[in-house]
Amino acid sequence: MNGGDQVIEGDRDLAADAFRHSLTPIAVCSLQDGSIMLGNASCLRTIGRSAATPGHLWSPGDVDAVRELLAETGEIPEIVIDVDHPERGTRRLMATVAALDVDGETCAVVAFLDTTERRQYRRVLREFQKEMNAFLDNVPAVIALRQIDGRLRWANRRAMEQFGLADMDREHVSAFDVVTAPTAQRLVDIDNEVVSTGRTIEEDLELPMADGELHHFHLVKFPLRDGDDNIYAIGSVANDITEQVEANREAERANRAKSDFLSRMSHELRTPLNAILGFGELLRLDDLDVLQRDNADHIVEAGRHLLDLIDEVLDITRIESGLLRLSLEPVALSDLIREVTRLVGPVAERAAIRLTVETVDPAVHVRADRMRLRQVLLNLLSNGIKYNAPGGRVVVSFEVTEQGRARVVVADTGQGISANSMSRLFQPFERLGAESSLVQGTGLGLALARQLMTLMHGTIGAHSEAGVGSRFWIELARDDTRAGLVEPGALDTTSAPPIADAAPASKTVLLVEDNMSNVKLVEQIMRLRPHVELVVAMTGGAAIEAVAAQTPDLVLLDLHLPDTSGQALLTRLKTDPRTAEIPVVIVSADATEAQQRVALELGASDYLTKPIDVARFLRVVDRY
Repeated sequence: MNGGDQVIEGDRDLAADAFRHSLTPIAVCSLQDGSIMLGNASCLRTIGRSAATPGHLWSPGDVDAVRELLAETGEIPEIVIDVDHPERGTRRLMATVAALDVDGETCAVVAFLDTTERRQYRRVLREFQKEMNAFLDNVPAVIALRQIDGRLRWANRRAMEQFGLADMDREHVSAFDVVTAPTAQRLVDIDNEVVSTGRTIEEDLELPMADGELHHFHLVKFPLRDGDDNIYAIGSVANDITEQVEANREAERANRAKSDFLSRMSHELRTPLNAILGFGELLRLDDLDVLQRDNADHIVEAGRHLLDLIDEVLDITRIESGLLRLSLEPVALSDLIREVTRLVGPVAERAAIRLTVETVDPAVHVRADRMRLRQVLLNLLSNGIKYNAPGGRVVVSFEVTEQGRARVVVADTGQGISANSMSRLFQPFERLGAESSLVQGTGLGLALARQLMTLMHGTIGAHSEAGVGSRFWIELARDDTRAGLVEPGALDTTSAPPIADAAPASKTVLLVEDNMSNVKLVEQIMRLRPHVELVVAMTGGAAIEAVAAQTPDLVLLDLHLPDTSGQALLTRLKTDPRTAEIPVVIVSADATEAQQRVALELGASDYLTKPIDVARFLRVVDRY
């Protein structure tokens, strides 16, 4: 017996205790029939046996193979054993087997672990991974997982196909292998930023496909963390948004086409009206007899009616095209109502209609676009006057609703509207029978008013009774943050007469206009300002020469010129230090808000729309 044997023999009791109490299942088995000769408590518990009837660990057929393997090597590092548990069914054991001599008989010492649940978990995990891979392979997005050292860890089928990764060694693929160098560098930079900041980063990029075609992607990169919260990989999800980008571009092209169409229509329709209304207003300034003045009045009134129709049609088209831009801000109701009633007052007086305005608290403000709210109120008051009877009344009042919103009411004592017609009240071109009367109208005013109120997050409604009258109202959210401030436009002077200074200084005005009738109209208007020398240029080139030859005090510029655009000429004048300080006022038939905004941003001092309002035109000339 050697030293090791002496130790073991001396500590036999200790070894027996260790065997019995070991948490690792251990059994000593016969290599003759596979029966369990001795098993510790953990072994018997794992396989569901008792010390009295421990049973077999192997069947007689399997024990022959075990015996042969032990005879060759003396041990088996790993072997799978299936054992029937009386309550839990078949259990799969992962075992290590060594040969042991017991009283001259070679036996097997078996240490094992029950891996049944673990194998079941692995099987479930494999099935889950298979399902997830199938799901991710069919997701219409490029999905990839890259280790922080740059190696590609995993990619779905969409990524493999779109970037041609199937023929590459994925572990050695870098961004520089599949996209252009600048794009690859940007992807690497994003990866580094994700790792350094731990944040998710989103960006739109153009990436080449396997066929070389460029596609637009919305890229999302995010960090993946282990159990210790350390970043070990970077996930990427890229959605192909090429169709969306192209659709947006097509929509932008369509909107530009609509905007250009509206601009052109505004110009083409307003240009002839400029001559009609302009010369009509000049005629009314002459010394006319009664018949001639009546004829001139008819010309101007018919022209204004046509202008109203054009403006309303273009406004509705802008709204439906999404091209109408509003600026919502606090608007003082009392100032605006006073301004509107002042404008319609002469019309009410001529129609023998008594116009009454109830007091509105000056502190009450509503959130609205001032110009468009003015347009809505003008329409309601004008309708109350037009469709009233001589001697009738129009009353403007103010209420606060239960929800705290501001309500303006316009009530009249006119002919009223029948109940059957009320459902068509706000439909375009619907005049509810008034088209057979002598009252002029387009049937667009109320339809436009409703759309404008919707854009201002307000509402419009009406109650009417045939033969009694109508009560129209609008509601808007209150916004009293500017109470006490003077509203822009509250001190409007558009109705003031065009009177020049008592002793005006001489000045030179350059008119850049290619339409001869418009030139003649301005020449006629300027006769009212004899101290003004009018110089005419009918092209952009001629305007540049005229400015160089004689620096004007004011430039009146049309936007549509035969050799250049008015915007280009305006830009040239404002970027040249020699002409930058010359005031430039646009006089154009293009009344679109977008065009006016661009011109003012380019440096125009003012923007006058055709048909020319003679009084306002002269005020602008006097100002500069």
